[in-house]
Amino acid sequence: KTVPDSVNPGEDITIRVVLRNDGLSRADQITVSVNSTTASITPKTPGTYYIAQLLKGENTTLNMVFLSDKQAPLGLNRILLTLTYANADGSLITQTETLGIPVKGSAKIGIASLSTDPVRIKTGDPVSLVIRLENAGTDNANSVKASIDIPMTGSHDAYVGTIEPETDAPAVFNLQAKNPGTYTYNLTVQYDDDSGT
Repeated sequence: KTVPDSVNPGEDITIRVVLRNDGLSRADQITVSVNSTTASITPKTPGTYYIAQLLKGENTTLNMVFLSDKQAPLGLNRILLTLTYANADGSLITQTETLGIPVKGSAKIGIASLSTDPVRIKTGDPVSLVIRLENAGTDNANSVKASIDIPMTGSHDAYVGTIEPETDAPAVFNLQAKNPGTYTYNLTVQYDDDSGT
C-alpha cells in the first residue's frame, strides 16, 4: 500500500493498494470492501472492488481516492479493507487489512482586526496597539509570538499563547506615541503546529 505521509483535513487522499497472491493456488471471486472508521473520511472511488481471479504470484492494483472534511480528526485515521476470496477447493477466506491515514492539521494566521486605545492619539500619549490574530487553519497555533518594528518606544513583542482553529486572540503592544503622522511597520508572527515552526 502507498499512503500519503500526511494530509490536511479537507484534502483528497489518494491511496494505491497492490493485491498479490502469495499462495500456492489461484484465488477466485475476490471482493474488497472499503470501510472508513470515521464519518469525516469517505470513499470517492467505489466502496467495493471485484477481481475475477488472481493466479499464484499475480498482482492487481487498486487506486483509491477518499474525501476528507475539515472536521477530520487529527492523528491516525483507519480505513478497513475486507478481502473475501475463494480458494481452489471452493472454501471462502476472509481477511482484514488496515490503511492508516495520518491527518495533520496546519494553522493559518491572519489579522482579524487592529485598534488603538485611546482611539484619538496625541504626541506623548501612552497607547495600546491591539492586533487581533485569527487562526483560519485546521490545527492549533501554539506558542504564538508577535513582534512589530514600529519606530516608537515601548513593548515591541507580545506573547499570545495558543489560538485554536476558527478563533482569534489579541496581541497587545504598549507604546509611547511620537510626533503626528503615518507610521509604517511590519508585524511578524511565529507559531508552532503539526508542520513545525
